[in-house]
Amino acid sequence: MAFKDSWQQQRQVRLQQVAQRRQAVSALLQATHEQRQLNASQLRSDLSLFRETFAYDTSLRRQNLHQFCETLQEQTQEFLAVAQAERSLISQQLRHDLSAFRSTLKQTVESLRREIQADLQILQIEVQAQLDDARQQRIKNQVRHSRNLRIFVEQLHTTVDAFLADCALERQEKAAQAQLDRETELAALFKKFAEFRAQLQQYRTELSHSVWGDISEPASQPAQPATPKPVAVVEPVEPPVVKPAAKPIIVLKKPEKRGRGFQVATSAPSTAVMPKIEVKAVPALSSDEQRIYDYIADMQGARLTEIESALGITRLQAVEGLRSLIQQGKITQKDRVYLIHQ
Repeated sequence: MAFKDSWQQQRQVRLQQVAQRRQAVSALLQATHEQRQLNASQLRSDLSLFRETFAYDTSLRRQNLHQFCETLQEQTQEFLAVAQAERSLISQQLRHDLSAFRSTLKQTVESLRREIQADLQILQIEVQAQLDDARQQRIKNQVRHSRNLRIFVEQLHTTVDAFLADCALERQEKAAQAQLDRETELAALFKKFAEFRAQLQQYRTELSHSVWGDISEPASQPAQPATPKPVAVVEPVEPPVVKPAAKPIIVLKKPEKRGRGFQVATSAPSTAVMPKIEVKAVPALSSDEQRIYDYIADMQGARLTEIESALGITRLQAVEGLRSLIQQGKITQKDRVYLIHQ
């Protein structure tokens, strides 16, 4: 019962608090409504006062604007009248000035025309004289240029001939050197092949001896080497030609029964043919070649034009002598300079 009484008391308290809060809220609402009514009435009075003031100002501005427009029209009329008078005066003065300027201009143009005609006549005379001088100078220049061009063409022909001769000599020297290098390499390859063939034959003999032992049997006929091709005789122009060695021919016999083994035919011993080099005897130097060789040796290198001018020989003789010396391997060419072959 005590708990229920306590709850009832608390409920009564809460109800009283709610009623007080309702009264406070209603009082606040009433005060707010009254304040809003006051503000609205004050705003209406202010708005009516503003309208009256604005209407008065508007009427005042309209009156001032009307007065300004009337004053502006009067001033404009006065300005237009003054401007019209001034313009008429200016027009009269301008007509008078234009007539005076026209007369003066006519006189000036006539005088200038006479002066220009006189200057044109003088200029025509001077231009004609300058044209005559230019024509004579052009003729002189044409003659001089023709002479210089002829000299240049002759020099160009000489230079081109010398360059072509140098190119031909250099090409021949390179071809001879390449041929000599190829044949030297071929000779070295044939020598290595001969050594390899001898080693192969020795190995086969040792192998047969180790397998079959010392077995006496009729020796097979030695193989005849193939007849080598004839060796081309080397001219002085070309390097030595290497004669290739003949390849060996291996003869095999049919195996014969001997006990439990078989007889194996061995190749006939053949002697390795070493490469032979046949070179034709180099002919003695001619007088021009000897002079060219001595000059190059003394100068330790010379060009074609230097040789030609120093020895007093023709271009053809110098080219032929240099070509012969290069083919014989006595001199070499490097950057158009001929040197003694080391």
